[in-house]
Amino acid sequence: MVENKSFINEKGFLQVVMPQEQTTDSVKAIVNKATELIGQLRNQNRKVLILVDISGMSTILSTSIRQVGFSLLKEVDFDRLAIVAPAKIVRYLVDIFNRTILKNPNLRLFDTLEAAEAWLLS
Repeated sequence: MVENKSFINEKGFLQVVMPQEQTTDSVKAIVNKATELIGQLRNQNRKVLILVDISGMSTILSTSIRQVGFSLLKEVDFDRLAIVAPAKIVRYLVDIFNRTILKNPNLRLFDTLEAAEAWLLS
């Protein structure tokens, strides 16, 4: 099993990598780790730019995983958040959630890491 990762990358933003399908517990664990790193960035008076790579996830099948992921998304403190999701169904679900509930213009979806990084650094 490939592990999830959450770290400050060489470009200075928080990178979260979820390389495969997730469980409710794995989503909670990676968000908890990311929240710790967000606190570090805020304590250093730095912008919180987050790149979430869920390119290994082909779908979000479980309702409980969607509910946990979306509720945690509402609580995360960020200046900009880019989600990389090549699977159209995943991008579609997250986009609907953002447009109807979060309504956050600083959350965007991309199908490549390069496009997401360029937007975060713009």
